[in-house]
Amino acid sequence: ILDAAFIDRINAIIASRDFAAAARQLGDAYRRDADPEILYHLGRVAAAEGKLIEAQDLMRRYLADPERPQDAAAAGEDAQKV
Repeated sequence: ILDAAFIDRINAIIASRDFAAAARQLGDAYRRDADPEILYHLGRVAAAEGKLIEAQDLMRRYLADPERPQDAAAAGEDAQKV
């Protein structure tokens, strides 16, 4: 599971609209550890960029991942909306 400091840093980067930096850091993290939560955050970045097809694909992969924490109801609902 991703640590809170990393997620806070990603959220700050997204808020500053530096989507390329957020995607790069998340992509690097996913290559190190294929944590499904990273797919969710990559989907958030793609959605914020207006890349709807990419966002939908990432969210679909997140929702289908059997390693996804089942107690992440809010993230699941967000993913479904995309």
